[in-house]
Parts: sequence; structure tokens; C-alpha cells
Amino acid sequence: MSVTKIRSSAQLYIDDNLQVNSKKIQLVADAAADSDAVNLGQLNAAVAGIGGTIHAPVADLAAAKAVAGTTNPTGHSDRMLMLIESLGLYRYDAQGTGTSNDDTIIRPTDIASDASPGRWFKISSVLTDHNNLSGKQGGTTNEYYHLTSAQLAALHAQETAATIGSLINGASAATPNDTDLVATAVSAGSLVKITWTNVKVFLKTYFDTIYTAKNGEITGATKTKITYDAKGFVTAGADATTADIADSLNKRYVTDAHLTILGNTSNTNSGNETAASIGALIGGAADATPNDSDFVATSLTAAGVLKKITWTNVKAFLKTYFDTVYAGKTARTYRATPAGTVNGSNAVFTIAANVLSGTEEVFKNGLLMNAGAGNDYTITYGATTTITFATAPSNTPFTDVILVNYSV
Repeated sequence: MSVTKIRSSAQLYIDDNLQVNSKKIQLVADAAADSDAVNLGQLNAAVAGIGGTIHAPVADLAAAKAVAGTTNPTGHSDRMLMLIESLGLYRYDAQGTGTSNDDTIIRPTDIASDASPGRWFKISSVLTDHNNLSGKQGGTTNEYYHLTSAQLAALHAQETAATIGSLINGASAATPNDTDLVATAVSAGSLVKITWTNVKVFLKTYFDTIYTAKNGEITGATKTKITYDAKGFVTAGADATTADIADSLNKRYVTDAHLTILGNTSNTNSGNETAASIGALIGGAADATPNDSDFVATSLTAAGVLKKITWTNVKAFLKTYFDTVYAGKTARTYRATPAGTVNGSNAVFTIAANVLSGTEEVFKNGLLMNAGAGNDYTITYGATTTITFATAPSNTPFTDVILVNYSV
């Protein structure tokens, strides 16, 4: 095959399109300037630099999930980019995990399950142009991060001491809420926000070091005995008694009873009554009839101490004595009918009284019966007195009449 060569010792200028009739332009030197043609070697080197990290665009989710294997450029490899025309731009992470939702996270069909790594992660949604970025939402609802030049300038215009001071000196709040914010500048010069709850905690920690915490409230009153804690705060109050006052020489207190005794002392500085002074007291006002709870003075022979006893005590004491020298006073009951059935078989009759021993007289049909074993009846004394006949009273041919006289 013949070769046509064009030789020139200087630059060759072509005034129109160069038609090579489907032939190669060979031995093209490496391009140096932006306007130079490049040879295949340079182009291959540039493509090799991409490293197979850009996959050809696919139409939809199904096509994206069908991309399998790790062979470039048809498979998926770590950090590869792929445009899914119906969903957006995705990046493949060979170590990535997470539950596939076929939107922000896509698992290729050749990855067995969500337990195995390998995911397409969505990078962004389709954006229009830069001027529309102000309509893109940021963190939460109605938060936008993109500003126009005018908005940015307006924001910076607020960043002076005068403008910030004017804002702080704006509308007043009578009482702040714990969740309201307070502006403070940290030592590095940055303005930060804290809540009133933070302020309270911070200041309380400080004030706790210079003040004493208050105690709980107590009811206001005038008391002679108070209780206070280690901080010197009163915690309680009460009426003091002599038991609350420590004994000390020449500074002793007396009870009301002792005060009465001292008030009855007549001799100056003696503290003792005499027979004459006590006699004068006893010979004072008269009482026609004493009460059982009234007191009687008596002197103990062993110690010579004056004691008090009540008239009830006197009665009991003297009764014990008089019971030994006088017969007791009794009450006599006549013609009492004892309890019991007269039927010829019942021999036991009772009297609902503690009959004085030997005072009973038992009559059957008007005849006085004799007491004692082997006689007409026997008797048992007690709260209920029991009479047992030797022969049961009869009710045939007429009913026997039983009557008893007795004393209690």
C-alpha cells in the first residue's frame, strides 16, 4: 500500500477542513497547549485516571439494582458514582449497610440480603439552578440555609454592638419563663444562648457558697422554749417546763405544787410549818359534810411525815376494824318462794341471793323443815343459794307449798 507524505520544513497551513477519507492521522505528538490535538495515548491515560468511578447512567430503579458484579465499567465498585435518571445521583459504598428502602438506600440484587454490605446511597435530589436554592429546606420545617446577597448583607448589618443593643432594648417581658433565652458572650468572644433555668442553676451554685439555705416555715407564736439547728435557725418552739431547765445552784425552779407549799409557809426564811401554824390552818373555815374525795391529814409514826388520805380511805380503814367488833347489818326476807318445779321428782330449789349462813327458815305446807344431812334438806350458800330436799316435794293429790325466810 502506497503512503502519501506531506513534507514541510516550516508550518503547514490548511485553509479548509482536512478530509483524510477515513484514514488515520498517525504519529501525533503529545499535546502541550489547550488548542493542540491529543493522541490516543493521552486520552487513554486521562480515562484511566478516572479509575472506573463513574458508571454509565441508568433509567430507573430496576436498572440500578440490576448493576451487578465488580467489573468496570459495567459492575459496581467502591466510591463509584451513578446517575439514576428517575431518582437522582448515587454513590456506591462497598462497606455500607442499612435497610434498603429503594430510595435513599438501594441494595443491588446481587447482594444477598440487608445483612451483607454493599449499598447505593443517594447523594442529592435534582436541583434546578443556583437562584432557586433559597427555596431548599435546611434542618427542620421552614428553615432555609441559602441567602441572597441582599439577605446576607442585611444579616451582617445586625452584627454590631449598637444594633444588637437596640434589639436587646426592645419589647419588655414582665416575668421571663425558665425556657426563655439569655444572651451571653463566652471568653473567646462568641455570643451564645442559655436559658433562665441555666442561669438559676449557675447562680444557685454560687450563692450556696455565700448564703445559708433557709429552713422550712414554722407557725408564728411566742414560746419560752426554742429549738435551733447548727446554722442558728429556729426550727421549733414550745412552752418550757421545769424539766427543760437544767438544775444549777441558787437558780432552781419549782413546780406549781411546790409554789403552793411555799406560799403556805409563814415563818420568814424557815421553810417549815409549826404545830401552831398548821393548827391555825385546820381551825379555819368549816365544812358541814365532807365528801369522799376530800382529804384528811395524818402523820406517819415511822417518819413523822404529814400525809393526806381521802374520806374513802378512812371509811375502808375503819370498816375493816368495826367488822371485827360489830355484827353486820342484815336484811330479812320473808315467805320467799324458791325457784324450782314441784312435780314429785325435782328436789333442787334455788334462791337468787347470797343467804347469810344459818339464817334461812324453810317451810313445806306451813311446817318448818330441819336442815342438815339425814334431815329434811341440805343447803349450799353462794351468789345463788341452793336447797336440796331429801324427798322431792309432791304435786299429788295436792301441790306442796315451799316458802323460805332468810337474811343477807
